[in-house]
Amino acid sequence: MKYLGSKQLETDRLILKAQQMDEQKRLWEILMIPEVNRYFLTVPIKFRDKLNDWSRQEKYYEEEMKSSHDNNVFKWSIFFKRNW
Repeated sequence: MKYLGSKQLETDRLILKAQQMDEQKRLWEILMIPEVNRYFLTVPIKFRDKLNDWSRQEKYYEEEMKSSHDNNVFKWSIFFKRNW
């Protein structure tokens, strides 16, 4: 099987594309909303305070983005198409 990685895919209602840093920051901002991270974050509570600092998290995401276009990586940002 030939891996294609996180190539952009489109359906009638969605666009899936390889993750980008600006999207990761926006996702992080959403995850830092208490009403969201209360249910979504999978890290133990004792580590959650460390997530509040974007400069720290940015380093983590930068490392993740290095391989985002590799053929054996399958991580997408998912967007709704506006006019479906």
